[in-house]
Parts: sequence; C-alpha cells; structure tokens
Amino acid sequence: PETVSYIEWGAFEGCDNLTDINIPQNVMKIEDMTFADCTSLENIKLPEKLQEIGVKAFSNTDLKEIVIPDGTKAIDIKAFENCKNLKTVPGAGTLPVGGPGATRPGRRRQPAGGTTLKLAEEMMK
Repeated sequence: PETVSYIEWGAFEGCDNLTDINIPQNVMKIEDMTFADCTSLENIKLPEKLQEIGVKAFSNTDLKEIVIPDGTKAIDIKAFENCKNLKTVPGAGTLPVGGPGATRPGRRRQPAGGTTLKLAEEMMK
C-alpha cells in the first residue's frame, strides 16, 4: 500500500518464489536483509523517494539490474553481496558497494548519487 514508508528487516528474506517486485512509491527505506536469499528475485523497481538501502538488503538474489533513484543517500555494506548476475547499478555513483572502503570498521554507509556504479569484485563473490 502507498502508506508504507519502510520495509522491515527481513520482511521477505528467503522467499524463493519471489521473482519481481515493485516497491510502493512512499517507501523511503529498505531495512537490512529485507530481500536477502530471495534466490529467484530478478527484477525490482525502486521508488523515487527511496533514501536508504540496508545491509545485505538484496544479498543472494538473482538481480540482473537495479536502478538506484537519484535521491538515495545511503547504500549499506554488502547490500548486493553474492548477486552474481548484477554487473552495474545505474544511479549509484562511483563508489564500490561492498568494496574495501565499505568494509573498514566504523564505516557503514556510502553516499549514492551519480551515473553508474561498477561493483567491486569482492562483493560479487
């Protein structure tokens, strides 16, 4: 529903039959592990109002592409861990999500915004 402003931690975790999802337009935050281990998830449409993507939010999914809205402020570490078919993330800037800078102790979030993000090799393993 359009009244939802965030999706709770692990809400869809492990939903193997989930293949496509269209997030409601008022969602501003996707919590940690929300779609983790949704191994059949290939397509997702994020809302323009999205501000933050949580830790491992889409880890171990079958996403092929995801477009980050321009207003997104943070992509937490390992948000796309083990997304083997995901090669680029349009709209996420130039920082390597899950790369060495994202995993240093005390550093959790990376700013987003820009053109194309080439994912760090470490996060794809």
